[in-house]
Amino acid sequence: MEFIWALQFLTRLPVFTRAQRETTAEDLARCMAAFPLVGAFLGLILVGTHWVTAQVFPSTVSAVLLIATLVLLTGNLHWDGWMDTADGLLSGHSGERALDIMKDSRVGANAVIWGCLGLLTEYVLLNRLLALPTFEKNAWLVAILAWSRWNAVIGTYIFPYARKTGGTAKAFTAGISAREVTISTVIAMAVSLPVLGWKTLELLGGNLIIVLALGKVAERRLGGVTGDVLGAVIIAGELIGLLIGGGWL
Repeated sequence: MEFIWALQFLTRLPVFTRAQRETTAEDLARCMAAFPLVGAFLGLILVGTHWVTAQVFPSTVSAVLLIATLVLLTGNLHWDGWMDTADGLLSGHSGERALDIMKDSRVGANAVIWGCLGLLTEYVLLNRLLALPTFEKNAWLVAILAWSRWNAVIGTYIFPYARKTGGTAKAFTAGISAREVTISTVIAMAVSLPVLGWKTLELLGGNLIIVLALGKVAERRLGGVTGDVLGAVIIAGELIGLLIGGGWL
């Protein structure tokens, strides 16, 4: 059930159960243990999508289609967080004013610029990754998405929640415990260690640095993390994973 709840929150796949109506804040926090498993599932979908698109298109076009597929599967949830976080953290304001800017439905210049830069970077790095041998690139796709979702678990556990009036991520930050961190880490390790070996430690270290760095900035400027910041660390995790997997780091 935790996987289903995590799938409902992290994707826009049509998953519904009767228990969804009775989901509590504790249930939402507990489902974070399955975040890396959802990431691995999304990675497998991308592997299948790439196998199909590669029969028709060059890797440059396939990379665009993979990014579009992931955006559709996640409902643009994480890129929205990435752009809102850029608007808030780079606005020149802090505290409640910065949080209000992040919540504003209007898109600022910082969001547009960093959204474009992020997507362009992901395209370039993904295109490089797709040039790897079949087994290797497939293993990396699954592992990268698993570890990037792990980032949200760690960020939620380490940093306080910023919004005093509550928000999307409030239930997660209020109920998360060492259990979710332990299980999610074990799952992420189980996904990548058998196929990537010691490269798994690079993924763990790179993602942990990203979470701590962005989380610390958010804590200083906003008072803690928000749902947008957690979405941003997921995108940052995808980018650092593609950097490592493509041999840039």
